[in-house]
Amino acid sequence: MGRQRLLAYFDDLVLRVARTGRGSGYLLSGERGIGKSHLARIFTQRAEQKGMVTFRGRCVPGGSPLRSLRESLRRAGDRLPDPVEFEQRTPAEVVAEQLIVRWTSRQGGPAALVVVEDLHHADPRTQEVLFYISDHLDELPLILVGTAQSPARLGWPMVEEVCGNLNYLDGIIPPLAPAEVEELVRHRIPTPDPQVIDFLHRWSDGVPLHLLDLLDLLDCVHDLAATASDLFTAPVPRSLASRVLLRMAGLDDHDRHALQVMSLLGPTFGAEAVQRTARLPSDMTERSINRLVELDIVQACPLGDRDGFGFRHALVGEVIRHTMPPDQVRSLGPAVAEVLRDQARHAVETDLSLARRKLQRAAAILAPGSPEHTEVLTEQLDIVSRIGDAGAERALLPFLRPSVQAHGTSAGPGPCGLDGLVDSVDQVRVLLRAAATALTLADDLTARRLALRALRAALDLALPALVCEALDVLGCVSERHDIAAARRAFTRMARIAVLHRMTYWDIHARAGTAVVRMLTTADTRELRTVRDLVDRTGLRALTTRLEIRLAQALVLSGNGDEAKVWADSAGLEARRLSLPHLGGQAQGLLRLVRMVESERAGADRGIDGDHTLVDAMEALVANDMVSLARVLDTQAEAGVFPEARVPFCWSGLRRLAHALEGTAAPADPLLSTADRGLGAFGLAVVTGRTGDRAQAERWASEAVRLLRRFDWCRHQGQLAVAEAAADAGWGAPTEWLQEAIAYFGSCGHLRLVQQARQSLRRLGAPVPRRGRGTTTVPYALASVGVTTREMDVLELVARGLSNQSVADRLVLSTRTVESHLRNLLTKTGCQSRADLARFRNAGMNLPATEISG
Repeated sequence: MGRQRLLAYFDDLVLRVARTGRGSGYLLSGERGIGKSHLARIFTQRAEQKGMVTFRGRCVPGGSPLRSLRESLRRAGDRLPDPVEFEQRTPAEVVAEQLIVRWTSRQGGPAALVVVEDLHHADPRTQEVLFYISDHLDELPLILVGTAQSPARLGWPMVEEVCGNLNYLDGIIPPLAPAEVEELVRHRIPTPDPQVIDFLHRWSDGVPLHLLDLLDLLDCVHDLAATASDLFTAPVPRSLASRVLLRMAGLDDHDRHALQVMSLLGPTFGAEAVQRTARLPSDMTERSINRLVELDIVQACPLGDRDGFGFRHALVGEVIRHTMPPDQVRSLGPAVAEVLRDQARHAVETDLSLARRKLQRAAAILAPGSPEHTEVLTEQLDIVSRIGDAGAERALLPFLRPSVQAHGTSAGPGPCGLDGLVDSVDQVRVLLRAAATALTLADDLTARRLALRALRAALDLALPALVCEALDVLGCVSERHDIAAARRAFTRMARIAVLHRMTYWDIHARAGTAVVRMLTTADTRELRTVRDLVDRTGLRALTTRLEIRLAQALVLSGNGDEAKVWADSAGLEARRLSLPHLGGQAQGLLRLVRMVESERAGADRGIDGDHTLVDAMEALVANDMVSLARVLDTQAEAGVFPEARVPFCWSGLRRLAHALEGTAAPADPLLSTADRGLGAFGLAVVTGRTGDRAQAERWASEAVRLLRRFDWCRHQGQLAVAEAAADAGWGAPTEWLQEAIAYFGSCGHLRLVQQARQSLRRLGAPVPRRGRGTTTVPYALASVGVTTREMDVLELVARGLSNQSVADRLVLSTRTVESHLRNLLTKTGCQSRADLARFRNAGMNLPATEISG
């Protein structure tokens, strides 16, 4: 798996040698266990399937001269004449020519494949022969494939020449990517826990052999339960342990001590951290590191890595740690843990994932139940809370509960409760944790009340970080009730974060400000920029929340395809983080988009989750405003905030639905600009019924102005009020419905197109006939009357087809095609057939006057 590029390159070599009779070389290189031999076997199978003759041999340490090449012939039932003569006296060129004759003159195929494995063990005689053959491959119907641990480690005098002949740069086998590790794990464990996948990728370094060994050593998935220790250690394959211990045999006491310290520090480490923990002079530390690099136990990290050195594989450190006596681990543990905690504190503002790994390592080497162990777990709990990993947070709490209760910070009411006097840091944290929980449960009133109490206490105690946390909760609550208050909270939070240099809370403030901007202007540029920044920082829960908001903005603007991508990504991450409230929001947006895109009612039943607003979505898609008002009223009476379940413009839709129903408008605040625009349409309906057509026109114009960037909402609102506007004699209902047909048709929202056509028919206006073409018409062209059949013609003309070819392709007469072309020239303003082709290939952007007209 994950080797498609290498296989495709090999297939190209086979095609080349079959077509031209000219061969090539291919050197597969990579670390031990990366899959070189397995890939070579696949090459052999593919070559045999294509009729090639195959030969295989393997070099071994200390093997006789030409062993691998003689083995390749012996497997095929042949041998070199007089082996002693050839091995010792015959020039390498003669041996090579004899091999070429035997490889390429056999019956059964026009070309041959020769595979020589483990070239890093090749003897000098084999090296000379292979160098000659590789230099003449372009003249032979022969593909030569070699495998080696690394071209740089071959140690041949002619290594650069041989590697150049064998295209070794194309054959470097990379480690498995996280997605490939997950795919391989799913072959063994159908539904693995995300923590299992992360564990296996981290400890295998993407090496297939180590990954399979780890899978073999796991009795079941429960071996990786999220406990305080199981997550941070890994079972070690016996074969790897024996190789590492063999390399350690010649180390002196200082080198062994330094190596043991490195194993406690983790897979990567810096020279300064080793010196500080091992308490060795700097020159002795440097000597030990250089010695370990020479023995291939330790390697220098890439320049971009914050640590200078690391083990060649993460499991090497575990081998060493497992060989240490327990008393030695206990003696070194506190010093190592202190270094790791310092590193975590430096990383917490820039890389939460790295800080979390450092603290996990510290917890793994400290004695459970010790004060230092409890402090590390507390710091780790703060990190996972920031990341938003609710599953890991729940796993850590049982280990902290005794100490938490001893300090009076239980999540329950406790001695002081949530309503008593707040006069300590721990009590403020309890209030904020309870406020965050209420926010996730959509209990916005409780969340606001608790956050305000925490804010006042944090200000009294001069705790800027907790002040920012309280403002963050207040801002998130206000996003669903009062946009202006949300903006004020996030602005205040940003000032405090900058003043106290708190990068984490500055990022949260920027995220909140971007969401407010999106809700008021439909502009997603800032939201996208902040989302990328948050993702790089490792704030996974905040990333998920921003992706949901981005999906919401795209739905309101009519970009359903991209909205589904972001909502699906957010839903997947929410499940991994055990955040059901965010998962429900993502799934709700997915359901809404798919309902709008479906052709019949009740067509969408493929999304998991029980959403309380599914009836509201169905009523919205059916343009049934009466049912929509009743559903939203029921939710309001039950104390449910629709925005907390599925982020959308529900308050504006509720105001509009009540206006169309002729009932009193609810007192819900109109949150976003989209809500205010839909509310303005509702006011136009109410004013129009009183006979004040001029005021109704003004409200309708205001609605269009507010919704100028919320295309989907604008056309939805015009569709909803068209018949009421026609009855009262205000607005341009016929034009609105025609625009709705063009717009929703270009989006593929067929049920809304059907609703618009039915409304137009009820008004007695001519209904555009359904297009007989198969190509979707973009809104810019649909708005000027381009039909689907004309769009079919435009697509083929842009490809350079003649009128006769277009007619044959669409089963039309040439005169009909010419008529469609004349219509296209008139509607698009193009002057010639070539202009039409350029217009189509340039993105079909009409002049602004034509779009508006």
